[in-house]
Amino acid sequence: MTHDEIIHRVREQDAAGELPPPAPPEAVAWLEVAVGHLMPPLLRRIHLEVADGGFGRWGPALSFTDTTYRFSDSRRMGEEYLGRRGTPNHPPSVVPLLTWGCAIWSLVRTR
Repeated sequence: MTHDEIIHRVREQDAAGELPPPAPPEAVAWLEVAVGHLMPPLLRRIHLEVADGGFGRWGPALSFTDTTYRFSDSRRMGEEYLGRRGTPNHPPSVVPLLTWGCAIWSLVRTR
């Protein structure tokens, strides 16, 4: 699938209008500065063009900015990243995407 097709699918997922609005560009820029790498292009586009978290086939992705839309007991993506940065065995270019519960996470490599 192309990125455009995936974005279309994510939009279809929100037929009930339950996803939050897209993230502001400043939030994405802040996260990229904090991580030191650009977010993967598709993840960046979904957050900027469709919704700031809450999407996903197997679980809701974390928000870049908004704590109003809580999809789990987790914090925003940047806060979760900063909480892990510098811990043993955590590569600096990897950010948390979503939690499965029981301390199981899906992570995204940013470079």
